[in-house]
Order: sequence, then C-alpha cells, then structure tokens
Amino acid sequence: MNGPESEPWKITERSVEVAQSRAQMWTTFASRALERSREAGPVPWGLVTETWSCVVSINHVRNCAVLATATATAESARAIAEVALSSFDEAVPRIKDARDFLEHNEAYVIGIGDLQQPGVSRSRRQVNEQAASAWNFHPHFIDGDPDRPAVSVGPDIFVDLSGAVDQARLLTLGLYRAAAAQGLTPTSGAMRTT
Repeated sequence: MNGPESEPWKITERSVEVAQSRAQMWTTFASRALERSREAGPVPWGLVTETWSCVVSINHVRNCAVLATATATAESARAIAEVALSSFDEAVPRIKDARDFLEHNEAYVIGIGDLQQPGVSRSRRQVNEQAASAWNFHPHFIDGDPDRPAVSVGPDIFVDLSGAVDQARLLTLGLYRAAAAQGLTPTSGAMRTT
C-alpha cells in the first residue's frame, strides 16, 4: 500500500517497465517452445504446435518493443528501445507476417489474408484459389538438424527459430536497458529457458 508521501503507481508512467517485463515473459515462452520443438523429432504435430507457439511468442516480444518505443518519455529510453527494435527487425524481418498467417490461418487457406490481397479492404476480398495454394505452413529442421527448427510460411517467409529466439533475448535486454534509462525498475534480466 502506498504511504501518504508516495505517488500511486500509474501504468501510463511505467509502460516501458511493463513492456520489458512482458517481453521477458514472452521470451521465456518462446525459449520453452523452441526447446520442445527440438525434442519433437519427426512427429509432425509436435513440431507444428511448438514452432507455431514459438513464432507467436516472438512476435509478442516485438509488440512489447513497439509499445516501449511509443510510450517512452525519456529520450534516451526511446532511443535504446528504437535501436533494439530496429536491430531485431533487421535480423528477423518477417516475424509479424509469419504470425499474421498463423493467427489468421482461416483467411489464408481461402486466399483472403492480408498478405495475399494487400490494399484490398477485407470486406471486398474474394476467395482466391491461386493465392491460397501459395500459402502454407511448413515447420522443419534446417539441414535435418533437430537443433535447428525453422518455419517456412507462404511463398517467401522463412524463420530460423533458434536465431529468432536469440534475437528476442537481445530485444528483451534492450528493453531492460530502456526501462533503466527511463528511471524505472526493470525485472531481472536473467531469463530461464526451462
């Protein structure tokens, strides 16, 4: 409980700290999904579910960084978050698109997904067999190595999940630094993966 001399805790003033904390949580989820995907072996459903979870979790980490860059009030905190996000986007450029396909799969299987018909309002999209046939989700191991799970989505999206999780960790560390620069108290930077 707050004493009479202390200010109440306000989410709007602590959004960078919250973004960092949530990014840490989502990075932990992605790390665990990555480990489970490595253990999935050739069983397709185990690999499908874990790589799916990994992609979605990594995109949540990215969303946390977007929140931090949009809400940081200290210029140094904003700059740190922006650099971390930019580095992540350069290293994992299509994670948002992969997540879009996975989360809106019902649209993509009939060819009306955002990436299949860009610039067309959703209410005007028509089922498109050609667009649908070019979009699928293919979890696999790079060069057959079970330590290197990856996903291919649609005609041109490829995500090396080990590399993407490493980048999510670096992004989370950047958000930790941004929260500290904001004058907040970031949660522990140590992330457990098991």
